[in-house]
Amino acid sequence: MRTIPYSQLERGLAAIAGIDSQNLLAHEKAQFAEYINDATKFVWEHYPWPETTRVEKRYFRPLWVEGQNYEIGDEVFFNKKYYRKFADYQTNTSEIWEDKENWTDASRNWFPFIDPEESSVWHQTGDRFDVDDYREEGLYATGALVSFEEKVYLCIKTPTGDPTDPTSQFTNFSQNGIGLSNPSYWQEVDTTFDRYIGYDQEGQSVIGTLFSVHTDDPRYYSSTPLNWQLGREGVYINLPFETNEVWVKFREEPPTYSSGDSDKPVLNYLASAIKAYAYRSFLISDGQNEKAMLQEQMALDLLVKEIDKLVHQQDRGVKGFKAIAI
Repeated sequence: MRTIPYSQLERGLAAIAGIDSQNLLAHEKAQFAEYINDATKFVWEHYPWPETTRVEKRYFRPLWVEGQNYEIGDEVFFNKKYYRKFADYQTNTSEIWEDKENWTDASRNWFPFIDPEESSVWHQTGDRFDVDDYREEGLYATGALVSFEEKVYLCIKTPTGDPTDPTSQFTNFSQNGIGLSNPSYWQEVDTTFDRYIGYDQEGQSVIGTLFSVHTDDPRYYSSTPLNWQLGREGVYINLPFETNEVWVKFREEPPTYSSGDSDKPVLNYLASAIKAYAYRSFLISDGQNEKAMLQEQMALDLLVKEIDKLVHQQDRGVKGFKAIAI
C-alpha cells in the first residue's frame, strides 16, 4: 500500500503545533499518539477507501487448525463440512509413547491431533449432512450419528467387550442391549446450526464495518448482495439456497499507534487529513475551540478532495463514460 512511516506524521503534527519535533517529551509523544489514533479512526471510517476495504471468502465457522487445542462444544469447518467437538482426546503417558516429539504439554502427555474427519471426538454438524437410520442390529462406534423418529443421536461411548470378539466392542442393541435410550452411550444431538460469520475468526482479518455479503466474489462477478443482519455472535446471513461459503466485503478495523511505532505505516493519501484532524484535538486540549472547528472543516475538505479523485477523476470503465481524444 501507499504509506509513510508514523514518525513522519508525528513530526508533521509537531510542526503545525509549534513544537520542536526533535525534542518531544515522552508525555507529548503519548498525547500525539492519542490524537493520531482518534484522527485515524475518524478518517478511516469516513469513506470506504479502497485500501481499507477487503473482500474475503468466509465460512460459517472457523477453519480447523492442526495442533490447536479445541474445547468441547467448539465448531469448525474442515474439508467442506462442519464439525462439533463432543469429547476430549484420551491422553497417553510417555511410558506408552516413545516418540518424545509427540509430547505436547508439560505433563508429558501425547495428544493425537487428528483432523475432525478421522477423529472419534468430533461429529458432523450443520444442516447439510446425511445421517443413516438407526437399526437395532447395527454396529456403532464412538462418533456414529443415527436418525430415529426425526431426531439425531450420537454414539458417545462403546463397551469394552471381549477382545476376541471385535463386534462386542460396538454399541449394538441386539447383542448387548445398548439402545438409544441409554444416556451412557447415546445422546441426542442439537441439529440447530445458525449460519453466521464471526467478527473475529481465527486466522482471518477482523471485520470492522460490513458493507455487503455475496455468493460470489463481487470484485469479478455481478453478484446480487444477500440480506444480512448483525448479531451478538457475528453477521447472520439470509441465504436463498444452501451453501457452506460466502464472500464478504468489509472495512478493516483502523490501526492504532503508540509513541514507539516510528516505522508503522500510515496511508499516505490520508495522512494530511489525519494530521489536520489530530491537530484539531490538540487545539481543543489547549482551549482553542474556535480554531479547532476550523481545523475540523479543513480535515473534511481534504477528505472530499480524496473522494473526488476516486469517484470523478479515474476512468474505471463506468457505463456511459465517453472518452474524448485530445
